[in-house]
Amino acid sequence: MDYPKEISPCPIIDAICEIRFETEMSALQIYAWMYNSFKESMPDTQALPITNIPEDLRYKDPEFYFIPQYRFSNEDFVVQTGAKSIHISSFPNYCGWDKYSEKIIEVFNKCSIDRIIKAMNRISLRYVNLFQDTDIFSISNFSFDSSLKNTKNKTVNIQTSFETENSNCLVKILNNAISNNVKGSIFDISVSTLEKEIEFTNFKTRLDKLHNTEKSIFYDSLKPTYVEEISKVR
Repeated sequence: MDYPKEISPCPIIDAICEIRFETEMSALQIYAWMYNSFKESMPDTQALPITNIPEDLRYKDPEFYFIPQYRFSNEDFVVQTGAKSIHISSFPNYCGWDKYSEKIIEVFNKCSIDRIIKAMNRISLRYVNLFQDTDIFSISNFSFDSSLKNTKNKTVNIQTSFETENSNCLVKILNNAISNNVKGSIFDISVSTLEKEIEFTNFKTRLDKLHNTEKSIFYDSLKPTYVEEISKVR
């Protein structure tokens, strides 16, 4: 299907790519490497609150290995590192897939060339959309039984997960939401790889497939008339 290349207004308030991996380095060593590699292009750095938790407690829960511990940023991007993960965000303003994917690949290539990443377990993409002053159910194809037909003055929070041919998908919908003092509806889409291990040479291909899956979920969920209304470039 021919989806728009650009829409206005752009509802994306955050876009995050997470790469989970195996490594022989500690989180602190990864931070030191990241600092030396990106200190000029991403000069704003900080340790995140999780680093205040002692390591022997921090890693009792395996999920803590993937929680960001250090943050690097500039005016266009945020890169966060954990013990076994790297998160790359286009924030605070979405810069478009071409520029964003270039940054993701740049960070990945540096990590793989310098052997930070020994094996890659998972790639995920998450797009958080905020439709300002809009009830998402009035512009989307989502439907309910008669008790929920009028959602304008109700708070409806829905989460669903499913698999496509090549991805795990998680979709969250919340109307009457508030983000940074802006009221509207949240449409949160996460897609991730199914494979337990991903070849380095397949990184760009898998990344593009995840983006295409996310994009199709986004546009196919909206009413065609609304997509036509916000389409800027096709």
